[in-house]
Amino acid sequence: MYQIEWFDDVAYSKNAHTADTHLVKSQILTSDIEYILQTHWEEHCLECAPPSCYASCPLYIERADKKCRNLYYGVRQNKSFSGLLGYGAEIKFKKWGKLETELSMKYGTVPEIQQQAHKNQRIVGLIDAMYGPLKWLDNKRKLNGAYTLHKRKKLREPIAGQPDIVFDDFVIECYSYEAVPFRLVIENKLHNQFRSSVVVNPGQNLIKIPFAEFRYVDGLPTGTLSVYPENDQEMHLVFTWLDFVKYKSKPANPATATNLPTPAAKVKCVAWDLDNTLWAGVFIESKPEDLVVNKDAVALIKKLDEMGIIQTVVSKNSHDEVMPFLASIGIDEYFLYPGINWGQKSESLKRIAKSLNINIDTFAVIDDSPFERMEIATALPQVRVYEHTRINELLSLPEFNTPVTEEGRNRRKFYQIEQKRNEVVESFSGDYASFLKSCDFHLNIFVPSQPEQKDRCYELIQRTNQLNISSKRYTREEYDAILDNNTFLKYAFDCRDKFGEYGIVGFCIIAKSADYYKITDFVISCRVAQKMVEHSFVYWLSRKMKTAGVPVILADYIKTSRNAPILTVFEDLEFEKQSLGNDHYILKKEIETLKPQEEIITVYEV
Repeated sequence: MYQIEWFDDVAYSKNAHTADTHLVKSQILTSDIEYILQTHWEEHCLECAPPSCYASCPLYIERADKKCRNLYYGVRQNKSFSGLLGYGAEIKFKKWGKLETELSMKYGTVPEIQQQAHKNQRIVGLIDAMYGPLKWLDNKRKLNGAYTLHKRKKLREPIAGQPDIVFDDFVIECYSYEAVPFRLVIENKLHNQFRSSVVVNPGQNLIKIPFAEFRYVDGLPTGTLSVYPENDQEMHLVFTWLDFVKYKSKPANPATATNLPTPAAKVKCVAWDLDNTLWAGVFIESKPEDLVVNKDAVALIKKLDEMGIIQTVVSKNSHDEVMPFLASIGIDEYFLYPGINWGQKSESLKRIAKSLNINIDTFAVIDDSPFERMEIATALPQVRVYEHTRINELLSLPEFNTPVTEEGRNRRKFYQIEQKRNEVVESFSGDYASFLKSCDFHLNIFVPSQPEQKDRCYELIQRTNQLNISSKRYTREEYDAILDNNTFLKYAFDCRDKFGEYGIVGFCIIAKSADYYKITDFVISCRVAQKMVEHSFVYWLSRKMKTAGVPVILADYIKTSRNAPILTVFEDLEFEKQSLGNDHYILKKEIETLKPQEEIITVYEV
């Protein structure tokens, strides 16, 4: 439900608003919903401490009950929108305004929630009808105020015998009258310190945040939940769903922000702004000795590096002037392919992602500027963007919870060596195969047996997207069970060349039988992509099978939006592709038909 009792039609007529549009139908089928959490969304303030602030705050506007009007006209029931309650909750946020609800485990079916909402409408309408004349306004204020307190009290009362459930998603369906995208913040500060943001586009939006991301203790939503536009923007929205829901049958893909590209589950690269983020002050306007370096930022840089999360810079500054200063404070070495220039930061991020050969949706940006954050969010909605004030809380977020291995701790050094390789490639005058030969590649293939080797292979399975033939994500228990299962062959491989070590860059799981070997999982680090390492491994495996008298090699390929590069490897080796439906394919090769490969990489079985 919404706090519709304080809607002010006079204030609505005075504030800029858009005429009601044609009927906008909800994209959510109520027939798919089993339960909905009872809520009562009210208007509140992000900054103030009422009522003491009423006399001093320049944004104070008196509401009918003498409290502050935090939304320009309250909550308007817009019947041009269909949704859960039979209307859209139209609001225009003031600066510092937010919607907030107290949470409990009191829930109901769709008809029960709708019945309560209709009852709420009738009572509010009855109060309006009874106390409409101006002389009765004080009575109307008192009754509306008492009714608001009654709804809050009822929300706190548990229902006897109601079984415990775990919700599936927090669903936001809204219509934006704004001409540009913006971010909507969802926050719970009182209990688990949850905070996230989603992009709202012009027009209709359907956004789903998986319930597990809220990390509520024992699966129970507790405390208060707030929703508001990022950076105090005064945005005009109509909400048709703003609810925790449990489905009758869980949808196949409960993705966040279903109408836009979304961030990957884990962050692989953090891009830092510099001015007023990494240090206090603006570089081009200050003497270097006057800049105050943010110690918390430096501590986070070092911690991320230990975790194997690589880092870069996106800053509007002069590269040749800033880099010596970063060196003078001892942190220049942490940043790969820094994008320090006067162009758009979104374009710098694209170039850096290409240089690192990782997906742009694994990036996160830390920046103090609302404009720059919005520019990135609009151009690259799949990139996470954080305010500089959140530096100390980032490591508590699930996207930064990644397995840490010795291989990961050295990840930056591997990329720095790769950067040197790329510089040599650009200056090499011969063909690419000749260049690879000149690098003196060695591939060592072995069965992972040491704990550190097993951990690294598990890390590859969990992190790899582009060069991952199945994109399966195993639990640690499932992974350990496969390692202990003798019906599978398990091979890892590391690589080195004349520039240095790559570390363990690949892992393969093979189901074996007398008639064929079938690759069920094959993952390769992007550090060795397009260096013929993956081709050399598959060719080595085929020769090993031929020696064992196995005539056919198969591979399970499950197509995703990201793993086309791994398919290219098998196409290069002329594997046949047979569809099993639902983006599942069998790749097949008769060993006798495998053509000899030019030996570009020296392969050893350890």
